[in-house]
Formats: sequence, C-alpha cells, structure tokens
Amino acid sequence: MKNKSIFCIIFIIFLAVSCSEENYSLYSNLENLSEQESGWIPFFLVENPNIKKQVFDIYEKHDLDTNESWGKFSIVDKDCILEQSEKIEQKYPLNLTKAKKILFELGCGVDISNCIYIYNKKSVYILILDKDKNVFYYFGKLGIKIKS
Repeated sequence: MKNKSIFCIIFIIFLAVSCSEENYSLYSNLENLSEQESGWIPFFLVENPNIKKQVFDIYEKHDLDTNESWGKFSIVDKDCILEQSEKIEQKYPLNLTKAKKILFELGCGVDISNCIYIYNKKSVYILILDKDKNVFYYFGKLGIKIKS
C-alpha cells in the first residue's frame, strides 16, 4: 500500500510538471528564422531589418496560457533599440511584480522601475538594459489592444 501511495504522488507531480504551457528557445541570431520561430520574438526585434541583423544570443520564453513573453538578448548597437522606445508611466496591462520576479530569475539585476516601453497595436513590452552585462531584458504581453 505504501508503494502505491508513493507511486501516485510521483505520478501526480510528473503530470503537473509535464503539463506546463511555458516553452523556451535559444537563438544565436535572428537571421533565417521561420515565421513560427519568430512568432514569440518581440516585434521590435524582427520587423526592422537593421535591428534584426544586429541581435544575437537570444533567449526567449513564453506562456501559452497568458500570452506573456520574456527573455534577453544582446545587440551590436543598443541605440537603435532605444530610439524606438518611450519612457512613460505604466498604462498598459503588464504585471510588473511578475515581470520583476521573472527577469530577476533570468539574471536581470537592474531595477525595472526604470524600464522603457515599446508597443504596437497588438502587444506591449518593457525593456531593461543592464549596462554592466550589455544585455537587454524584456517582458511583454501579446494579443492585447493598445489604445492610441
């Protein structure tokens, strides 16, 4: 009876872990990605050819249940990213407490209250530059309507 109980507990834990709706990908660069592969990469990295060719060491993770995406990347010329952004008060539906926790787990040691926002009509991202590591961290939500 004891062995059956242990087996049931292990099986339940296995099911809970294997049913995760989070997926991740690693890319050395963004050149030659299929449409499916680039679907969870932030729009501002793939839509501009000048930026797309400069981005490298990309880690992206996303949650299919929440339509949230987060990760980190490096870029040759960080100014081309910063030119697209706005330093604004949060007025978009992002859970900054969750973002702070997730980005900290990725290695971001920068205060996210100094983040910048990049958005289009369907998604919004916060972007944080860790100057010491020369890495950008991002957290975003897809499938939302942004009012102009």
